[in-house]
Amino acid sequence: MPSSSALPLQDSLEPAQPWIGIGIMSGTSLDGVDACAVAITSHLNDSDPNNQNQKASPTGAPNSITAKTLATHSISIPRHLKEQLLCIQSTQTPIQNISFKQLLDLDKELGTLYAHTVKELLSKNPSLQPEAIQAIGCHGQTIAHLPSSGTLQLGDPNQISQQTGIPVISHFRQADMAAGGQGAPLVPFVDALFFANPSQLRCLVNLGGIANFTMLPTHLYQSSQAVSKLSITAYDTGPGNMLIDRAAQHFYQQPYDANGQWASQGTPQKKLIQSIASHDAFFEKKPPKSTGRDDYGEHFFKHCLSLAPTLSANDWLATFTHYTAYTLSHHIQHYQATHLPDGDTLQTIWLAGGGAENPTLIQAIREYLPHIPNIEKMPNDLTTPQYKEAFSFAILAWAYQHNIPANIPSVTGASQPCILGRLSLPPIL
Repeated sequence: MPSSSALPLQDSLEPAQPWIGIGIMSGTSLDGVDACAVAITSHLNDSDPNNQNQKASPTGAPNSITAKTLATHSISIPRHLKEQLLCIQSTQTPIQNISFKQLLDLDKELGTLYAHTVKELLSKNPSLQPEAIQAIGCHGQTIAHLPSSGTLQLGDPNQISQQTGIPVISHFRQADMAAGGQGAPLVPFVDALFFANPSQLRCLVNLGGIANFTMLPTHLYQSSQAVSKLSITAYDTGPGNMLIDRAAQHFYQQPYDANGQWASQGTPQKKLIQSIASHDAFFEKKPPKSTGRDDYGEHFFKHCLSLAPTLSANDWLATFTHYTAYTLSHHIQHYQATHLPDGDTLQTIWLAGGGAENPTLIQAIREYLPHIPNIEKMPNDLTTPQYKEAFSFAILAWAYQHNIPANIPSVTGASQPCILGRLSLPPIL
């Protein structure tokens, strides 16, 4: 089912045949590579701004787009590759012990893996012809994200373009960071474009390796500003699945806690949660802020274990699950206390990402936010919760090709709107 944007883009955007692109995402949890093929159609409203008797556009904007998910595909990251990526991301690994050859080999291998994911998606969906795909938006695999220094994503986009014959847009964070921003989160552009509602304040939460939220006040829907110029609150709140997954690997040698089964059999340790928070430097940082494995990687996990070395495996899974819910709820409650006028309430939270498939985590979030009546997985009108980020990078690739700024300075702290991404072209035959 297609979903229409609620906000304006740019006056020069012309109606056209559907633009078809593919978004690729492999997140900090390293559980796999997701690909999402998306059709995007722009609509130029025929309304005359000087005609006061004419009904307003359904979108409340001079231009809008409609997006539809055409196909999705996911593959696992090979074990040897995952182990190398985890090793290279550990802050306990001295940089002098990581050779340039290892970095370059990983960059090439990831690019080939992303290309393979795209080719499998196309082969499983013969109605999608490669020549009809106008671009691939690929975030890459984050190795380090240090907003005060820089950001590094692996997955050579030239390998993808050469092997698929499709232009690739990559390196979405760098332009925002060059303008003084955090370079993340990037998905709020898509959230604001598609999920703003004229009658209901909404909160969109992504539960990937890291958790983050986007608040969408009702006034966004009526705004005449470009999306990149809106005042939106969105930022990372702390771990999503990262610590839960690491505990499942540590105690059960499994990649994740399927359906939260082990956490549901344990007892969350409330005092331990408070103790972990007191050692969590990111927890009290003020937004705009973003985080990753640099803050919640192996060093943080081992420190947590040292706080209660005799705690059972299931109690640890329950505690880490509740820690995600606790840090998320803390930041949402802070927003409510500092941003909402008297009488305005948050009624709906939509969840996406891998954590949205974990009923134990969802129940924990509900327990920490009992005053919010609707906390559910996001509806499938646009795409499924698992593929929301891959979908979003297809949208960001579309924005790049249409010269539309896709960072939101009120979110990232950048000094100005920026066109996000770099272009890698396929061979010219």
